[in-house]
Amino acid sequence: MSVNVIVDMPERRSDLLFRFLHRNGGRLSRRGRERKFAALTDDEVERVQFIYREVFAGNDC
Repeated sequence: MSVNVIVDMPERRSDLLFRFLHRNGGRLSRRGRERKFAALTDDEVERVQFIYREVFAGNDC
């Protein structure tokens, strides 16, 4: 599943989102949420975090 199914964003933006998630163990930090991804709803953030965990669980990517 792709982030673009949940929310429409440019590829560079979704790459940035996944880098934030990777740095913070699969969670979007409050700072990242407020500064870079404020347009995302709580539901969208939860769904994106779920996708991240499903795809990268147990991987050292």
